[in-house]
Amino acid sequence: MKMIFGNPPSFGKVLRAVFTVLLKELDLEDAKMDVVVAFEPLMPSELGAQTEGKYEGDPLDSVTIALNPNIAGESIIRALCHEMVHVKQIYRDGLRRIGKVGDGQERKHPTMFKGKRYSRKDAWSESDEPWELEAYSLEGPLWEKCMARLETLGFAEKRKGLLHA
Repeated sequence: MKMIFGNPPSFGKVLRAVFTVLLKELDLEDAKMDVVVAFEPLMPSELGAQTEGKYEGDPLDSVTIALNPNIAGESIIRALCHEMVHVKQIYRDGLRRIGKVGDGQERKHPTMFKGKRYSRKDAWSESDEPWELEAYSLEGPLWEKCMARLETLGFAEKRKGLLHA
């Protein structure tokens, strides 16, 4: 698996180090797909990030993670941790939206996850969806490992302004 930065940020070294940790921790080092990380300045402010897969046949060719560049410091690393769990779910657990991608109604489409079909009526809110529960439960421990790795690389003194390193 390789990471491709769309509109590469000035803090690319930090994100590459984080990405290396996440690949190892999520057992994705040998995955045969690309992860494109794009910084979307027009993303609604309430969203830190979102992930979408691009299907050019089977298996999945690439996954795009759109990060909101307006979220600050360590929060963008936490968002990347959360979204990389979704990448793992897409690659290993069959996380897929069923329906036409790009129709603006993706959140309403049924979803496949670990061989089970979920419809929007199965969950009260996004935070009740099993793939989100898993992503939220792993986000913190992954973030801790990423931050520990960054400290060993000399980024500890820049934690507040981490993304401007």
